[in-house]
Amino acid sequence: MYEYRKLTPEQKAELVKERLSKGYPPHSPPHPVKDKSFYLLTAACYEHKHHIHSESRVSNC
Repeated sequence: MYEYRKLTPEQKAELVKERLSKGYPPHSPPHPVKDKSFYLLTAACYEHKHHIHSESRVSNC
């Protein structure tokens, strides 16, 4: 899931160098589509941890 965490410091440096050479941000997903009229956005909680732990919290959202 979070492959970057499993890399050695050398592998991380090489990956960041490669991303920058392609014009991508160093630590976020590349966004190659620039001139379109819509975007599909997705999100997840950090480490996919649950923050709504009960039915009463779910119904309040």
